[in-house]
Amino acid sequence: MLTTDVAPTGGTGTFTWLWESSPNNSVWSPISGAANESYQPVSLTSTTYYRRKVINPCGSGYTNTVVVTVRPDLIAGSISNSQTICYNTAPALLVTSSLPTGGTGSFTYQWQNSVNNSTWNNISGATSETYSPGVMTSSLYFRRSETSGSCGTVQSNSVQIIVNSPLVGGSVKIRSNNLLRDLSGNISNKHLPRRRNGCIYLSMAKTDCFLMDRYPYCKFRNVYIRSLNIDFLFQKKGNKRNMWNCKQ
Repeated sequence: MLTTDVAPTGGTGTFTWLWESSPNNSVWSPISGAANESYQPVSLTSTTYYRRKVINPCGSGYTNTVVVTVRPDLIAGSISNSQTICYNTAPALLVTSSLPTGGTGSFTYQWQNSVNNSTWNNISGATSETYSPGVMTSSLYFRRSETSGSCGTVQSNSVQIIVNSPLVGGSVKIRSNNLLRDLSGNISNKHLPRRRNGCIYLSMAKTDCFLMDRYPYCKFRNVYIRSLNIDFLFQKKGNKRNMWNCKQ
């Protein structure tokens, strides 16, 4: 509100008032209905100058002028660095793509996070222009709240950091297979190892076979299979082994 700083004097001692406005402190226009000692300006979209005309029977005069400065609209900045990271690792720094503009021209920041991009929580101590989230174990959204004095607060865009599921090594086991046990069943011959003298013949690299509890386990069609519960024989031949697995 515009009010009296120093009261007028002289003349008859009684006064009436008329407020005037100007966009440039040069061309003045009376304000309709503004005839009180004080005046409350309406909402403004541009800088405006004001003065008050003081009238009494002995003449009229003007006060000094005051200016109400309208600052530019506060426009939010933007942030970047959406990314996907491994479980229990730290993402890259969240940085500014563009700074906020308008308002008073100076800004304070508060980073926020959200699990759903809807409900937001302030991050304690995260008040810098950039933000490093630290080690993460779940996916989150982030944004930056930007305040410019009395001109208000706006929000940047949001970015998402996706955290992959933790890596689980799984487990392994020895898979039984009847392939060497039943050569006359419904299995097509083209999938079977070769025979020699009524025995099963496998020729493979040394690393493709191993022994466990007296049984040989050998890799066949990318699966390790166990031989029958019988005696077995390895014969070394060059850089390979020939295995005969014969029924007793």
